[in-house]
Amino acid sequence: MDMDEHPLALYQSTLPTPPPEIVPSTARSQAWRRQITSNVWARRLDRVNVLGSDVYGHTGCVNALSWAQNGELLISSGDDQQLRVWRMDPSSGTQNEYPFVCQTVIDTGHTANVFNAHMLPSSTRIATVAGDKQVRVFDVGESVGRPLSGNEMRYSTRQACIRILRCHSKRTKRIITEDSPDFFLTVAEDGQVRQHDLRTPHACGRGACPAPLVRLPHELSTIALSPLTPYQFVVGGESPFAHLFDRRHIGRHLQEEWGMSPAVDDVTTCVRRFSRHSRAPGEVKGYEHITGAKMSAWNGHEVPFNSDAVYLYSTRDEPGARTDEKSCILPPNSGRGKQSVAGLLSKSRNDSKDR
Repeated sequence: MDMDEHPLALYQSTLPTPPPEIVPSTARSQAWRRQITSNVWARRLDRVNVLGSDVYGHTGCVNALSWAQNGELLISSGDDQQLRVWRMDPSSGTQNEYPFVCQTVIDTGHTANVFNAHMLPSSTRIATVAGDKQVRVFDVGESVGRPLSGNEMRYSTRQACIRILRCHSKRTKRIITEDSPDFFLTVAEDGQVRQHDLRTPHACGRGACPAPLVRLPHELSTIALSPLTPYQFVVGGESPFAHLFDRRHIGRHLQEEWGMSPAVDDVTTCVRRFSRHSRAPGEVKGYEHITGAKMSAWNGHEVPFNSDAVYLYSTRDEPGARTDEKSCILPPNSGRGKQSVAGLLSKSRNDSKDR
C-alpha cells in the first residue's frame, strides 16, 4: 500500500493547519485543542470484525467485554450467562485483519445477567459478577472440556468454577483487578465495595464475610482504580456525588478503641467528593446519578465521570476551585446544545452523612 493511501496518512491530512502565530496564547491553545478534538470525534471508526453470528457466539445481549494478555484475548459475557474467551488466531484461515476466534465457552452457573468479567493478572482465572448477587471465579487451566464446532471447547460450571462468593446482598455490577492473581474489588447495588482475597477462603453468611471497604447509603454501579496510585479508587451510582477513597486512611473509630462496637463497619476513609455545580436540563432533584467513572493512567489524579455529560476533576484541587473553561464535549441530553462546564469539586465532610 502506498503510504499516501494509508488510513493514518489520510486521517492526518484532514487535520487543521496549526495557527501560524509564533507567540502562543491560552486562547489560541484552547481553540486549537477544541478544533483537534472535534475533528477526532467527527470521524467514524472502521468496523474490522464481528464476533459471532445468528448461529455462533452469544445468544443474548453482551454486557461484559474486557481485554487480557496485552490484547491477545477478549473476554465476553452477558444475558446468556455464558463466558466466552476469544483469541487472536492468524492460523484460523480467515482473511480478516483481526482474526479473533472463540476457543473457550464456560457455562457460568449464574442465574441472572452477567454484568462484568475480567481475567485476573498473571493467571488463567476469570472473575464474573452478575444480577444474582454472586461473584464467581473460573479457571480452565487443567480441565478437559467438551469439543464443539471448530476449535471451540465447552466447560461446565462444575469443571471451571473454583470459587463462589455471596458477600453482596444485591446485584453485583463491576470488577476492578489489582496487580495480583488473588486480589480484586467488586461493587454492588447494596452500596458496598468489597476486596476479595482468594488465598483466604471463607463461608459466606452468618457474619463470616470480611467487612466491606466501603458502605454507602445508596446503590453503586461504577468503580475505578487509579493505575498510578492504586490505594485510591472512586465510586459512583445513584447519587450526585462520586466518592474518592484512600485505602491508606484506615478508619479510626473511638468506640472500638473504648471497647464498644463501632457505629460503622467499613474500613476505608472517603477523602473527597466530586459533583456538578448544577443539575442537567430536565433532571429531577433526587434522581441524579453517575453512570461511569475512570481515573487517569497518565497523571494519576484526574477523575472524569459522566451522567448527562463528561466531567473532569482533579483530586489535587482545593474545595471550591472551579474552572470557567468550557468542554469540547457536548452533553447529549441538552436540548439547546450547550457545552458542559466542569463541576465543583468539594471535599468530603467527616460526619456520617458523607460516608
